[in-house]
Amino acid sequence: MKVRKFLAWMLGLTTFIVGCTADDSFEPADTEVTPPIEENVIGEVLDGNSIEVTSFIPGTYTLIYEKGSGQTMVNFSSICTLSLESLARYEDFIDVNIAPRGAEAIGIYDAYGERQGAIQLSTLSNDSSEAPIYSVGVLSDVHLGRSAIYPDTDFIDALAFFKAKGAIMTCICGDISQNGAEEEFSLFKEITSQADIPVYTVTGNHDCTSSGDHIDTALWTQYTGFPLVFEKSVEINGKVDHFLFLGMSRWKFSSTIYLESSLLWLEDKLEEYRNERCFIFTHPFFPDRAGNLNEIYPSGNWLKGTQLATLQDLCDSYPNTLWFSGHSHWEWKLQTYQDRANIYTTKTDSERSSGWCVHIPSCGVPITSDGTTRVDNVHGSEGAVIEVHENYVEVLGVDFKRGQYLPIATYRLDTTPQVVEEKQKHYLSAKDFMENPSKTGCVVADIEDMPNYVEVTFTAKGQGFYVANDTYFTDATAVKIIVEDVQAFSNGEPIDIPENVGFYGNSTYFLTSTYSAGITHNSSYWGVQFQTSKSKYGDAPLPLTLRMKAQMIFH
Repeated sequence: MKVRKFLAWMLGLTTFIVGCTADDSFEPADTEVTPPIEENVIGEVLDGNSIEVTSFIPGTYTLIYEKGSGQTMVNFSSICTLSLESLARYEDFIDVNIAPRGAEAIGIYDAYGERQGAIQLSTLSNDSSEAPIYSVGVLSDVHLGRSAIYPDTDFIDALAFFKAKGAIMTCICGDISQNGAEEEFSLFKEITSQADIPVYTVTGNHDCTSSGDHIDTALWTQYTGFPLVFEKSVEINGKVDHFLFLGMSRWKFSSTIYLESSLLWLEDKLEEYRNERCFIFTHPFFPDRAGNLNEIYPSGNWLKGTQLATLQDLCDSYPNTLWFSGHSHWEWKLQTYQDRANIYTTKTDSERSSGWCVHIPSCGVPITSDGTTRVDNVHGSEGAVIEVHENYVEVLGVDFKRGQYLPIATYRLDTTPQVVEEKQKHYLSAKDFMENPSKTGCVVADIEDMPNYVEVTFTAKGQGFYVANDTYFTDATAVKIIVEDVQAFSNGEPIDIPENVGFYGNSTYFLTSTYSAGITHNSSYWGVQFQTSKSKYGDAPLPLTLRMKAQMIFH
């Protein structure tokens, strides 16, 4: 071996840093080959999980995980195939890629399937010998009803794969249908009722077309059995994992795609479970995190605006979460072109400071790419098995057509619990209202027999307060206002809540749903405006009395 290395150096063989491609059709000549006495190809795993390979005989070589010397892991596709003159490097793994449980080395096989060497796993090594506590199958974008593909067969095969691997349930990130049609939902029910494994799903944009732009909730619930938001819990060794499902209510991404009540529900659940592990299933991806390969996906079809900001804030505020999404259909292998294509988390000083984001490819029709284009792979079908351990999960990307796991999509995600402080909350009381000098005449008071309620009475248009609290507000404060209950009265009689009254911001008045309020600076304090409109209040009754229970959450 030393002689070969010396000769290679003497000949001045050129070093090439080249790309490589997965060759899923590769099979070694024998899964139990006696290794040669002298290795013709050597390699090592470098920092960042790149793999460097040196050959003393030029040729084409395939890397594949081995359980033992010459015993390949046939349930995993090959890692890649390299064309070698002397040296090449595989650089598509990221720092959270890991070898599968039971792997002992990476075998190097030539074009004839003969084993020519092996690579020690190093930082890829999977140090766990224990089976997962439980496993879950995850899919996205099934698209039952889409023509020119076979989504029903792919769906059936995926559920059978999960069942065979011992998964306790299947979770779907939306788009179970192509057109939101009753016959497509009916087919979903037929398939899942025969699958012998529980299936849980959220709505995707394609599921929201049966009523034009909105989900037909009655039809959806009739055939799936699920509301737009719901949860399921799994207890392990006295600890509970929470599975939270957040469904879309409408198709158009230019609008608000979630009900405000759904986002409030999710926020409440994450706060309640802040120190426990939560798996969250949505349809759209976070554009700057995972699932948006090189921003090729049509930008008008992304989640944007305040709802995106709200969800990303939740992801950042609750690091004990894992967020699964789909929508863009990208295949697992496209991590080749972007390191965050499949997995993302925010890190501070090498420590995780946000939840994990995981993009799931399409079960019905994955999309492939050269890094700049989008091409349907009508012959593909992909998903994932999530193996859950006490303080981490392993994500195993699956090619259902070949019935194999994919090394490029085999990850370990640390979920060691982090302590999250209880979010600071505050119910409004009379002392939080400061009369606006230019909008005088209104009165505010606490209600003695209604804890956390405040009563505000307006006697004319254009009256108002600043809601301000020096304990909480600073020039850098962001605040969310949640009106939990509000009742309107005029001269003691109940009335409908008039328009153009309440908290004011962005040229709108808010009173009956969650609102991320802007803080207005007035003289020496900062506050949120609360008032009746002078010009837009209309002919609504006056005096107007509002009794409300309103919570402020400070970030």
